[in-house]
Amino acid sequence: MRSARSARTISGTHCNDRRRRREPRWNLPVRSVFRRGDEFSGAVPSYPASALDIANRLPKDIIMTAIAHPVASAAAPGKVRNRILWTLQILLGVFFIVGSGLPKLMGEATAVHAFQQIGLGQWLRYLAGLAEVSGGIGLLVPRLTAAAAAGLSITTVLAACTQAFLLHAPVMAIFPLVLAAIFAAIAWQRRGNFSLSLR
Repeated sequence: MRSARSARTISGTHCNDRRRRREPRWNLPVRSVFRRGDEFSGAVPSYPASALDIANRLPKDIIMTAIAHPVASAAAPGKVRNRILWTLQILLGVFFIVGSGLPKLMGEATAVHAFQQIGLGQWLRYLAGLAEVSGGIGLLVPRLTAAAAAGLSITTVLAACTQAFLLHAPVMAIFPLVLAAIFAAIAWQRRGNFSLSLR
């Protein structure tokens, strides 16, 4: 009797060893989700019934790593959009400060002649130059970006109206209208900064 039981025990041990050899090793941490010994004890494995059960069985370091390091691709579109906006803001800001606003304030001959043709006086030239320089500086200040873009959008719309109705050059109004659309888009994208500037 004892020898027969010993033989059965030995044969059962060999069978378990064969099962363990045949089973592939898992390199993934999902193996830790199941209770140890369920696969080889002859009982039905206790598979997780829900996502909460999986979370409770996963090692804490895996969970903390997933929380501390979210997927970088989710934040990538926001970073690309921010870079595009800042590129536009810098280019347009420098253009309106150096190329458009300062010549009006310094009395460049072309700007003086243009406002003489408008016929409303040179005070309008100073007002337009001050608005453009202030808006260009505001585009470079994060807290003032939305307000500056909105102001420059209104300024360029007025410039387009001046070209179309006072100077009778509707073709020249296309460029200011394009700038107005760009400034409106920047103001909308940076609308969160407008609330910060009011605090």
